[in-house]
This record gives sequence, C-alpha cells and structure tokens, in this order.
Amino acid sequence: MDLGHSALHLSTDYGIYVYMEVSVLEAAAIMNVSPRRVRELVREQRIPGRRVGGAWLVDAGGVRPTRGRLPRPMSARNAWALAQLVEGASLEHLSPSERWRLREMRNALVHRDNPEQVLEAWLRKRADRVLRAASDLARLRDDPRLVPTGVSDPRSQMAAAQLLEAYVHTADVNDLQLDHLLVPANVADANLVLHVVDEPAHMPSGPAPRLALAADLAEWGSWRESNRAREIIEAAAGSGS
Repeated sequence: MDLGHSALHLSTDYGIYVYMEVSVLEAAAIMNVSPRRVRELVREQRIPGRRVGGAWLVDAGGVRPTRGRLPRPMSARNAWALAQLVEGASLEHLSPSERWRLREMRNALVHRDNPEQVLEAWLRKRADRVLRAASDLARLRDDPRLVPTGVSDPRSQMAAAQLLEAYVHTADVNDLQLDHLLVPANVADANLVLHVVDEPAHMPSGPAPRLALAADLAEWGSWRESNRAREIIEAAAGSGS
C-alpha cells in the first residue's frame, strides 16, 4: 500500500523550507495519469521521489496537473527533426508528408493549453537522462564534448551555479566519466544532468535547438522551469520560423 503524505525539511542556498511528499496514488490523481506511470517517472528520475519501505513517496513540488491526455512520444529521429524544423532546417532527409506533419505539429503546439507538457511528451525519446556527481563543475563546463542545455543554457535565464545540465554523445560518455571522475548519483546528490544522445546526427553542434531546450526545462517538473519552457516554445514555434 502506498503511504500517505508527510512533510520534510530541506536545506537550500536560501535557508530552510518545507515541502510536502505525497503517495503515488495522490500524485496520480493530481497528474491525471495512472499510478504505474507515476512510478515509471520516479524510477526514470523525471520527478523527485524516494522509496520508503515498499512504497514510493513523491515530492509534491514536482507534481504538475496534466490537462488532458498527453500524446505518445515521437521517435528520436522525428523528435530531433521537429526541433530542427523550428530552427529553419530544410529536413531534406524526410519525405514531403513527414515534413508537412511536423509543420502541422509545430503550428498546433502553441495553441495547446499545456504546450510544455505536450512537447516534453513528444520529445521524450530525444535522449537518455543520466544523473552523475562531479567534483569539478568548472572544468566540466569547459569540456567541448558537452553542449549546455536546460538550466545551464543562458537562454533559460536560470541561475544554477551548483548544477550543470548538458547534451553529450553516447560515444563520449565513458571517456567523459573517466576524465572527470564522474560517479552515478541519485536526485539528492547529483550536480550533473547528462542528456545522452545516441545518433551523431542528432547531437547539437552548437546551442541546443530551442524546442529541445524547452523540453529539458519542462522535464524538471517545477513551475519556474515549466513557465520558462512555455515562453521559449511560444517564441520559437509561434514565430513559424
């Protein structure tokens, strides 16, 4: 049986604050999804949670109401194609019907009540999210194998000095971990969030595409990041560029 909610105190850079934990059933009711989906999100570290005995407790601050049923994830190929379309890419490797469908999705996105949640769902397969602990973030920030995104991208307008979020190609992960002595970490201990991209063609060569950035922000699940993700989506997809 899932446990009820409880209050915890956490230390932050700004002092002490109280946050509430809720059970999986309570989180599922708030998010309008199944309890199984909530457990999947916690295990994938997409929302904060911890296991107590045989049950999961979920940080209520990371639980957002979902307005309507979310769409299925796109393939990684189409997820990156949609992100690149907004940046003006010609997408000649796609068929005319595929390009038309992506343009329609882009145009419809800004008219959704919850564009950041829809985009996060569409682009879920763009990369694998991996948490690590690093001893020298300054040195990591200078590593050319990493492309800052999410809260570490200046366009996010977030101040995250004690955290680094970046894209990396899967072929570079092992060497990156050895070079910087990275170790696996849970949500509480991680100060490095890696979005691991499988295909070389999908790895950003410069700043991450704006829709990928917005999806990375929305993935944090908090109101501040979600609101900024929505603003980026409206500016990018709404321009029709």
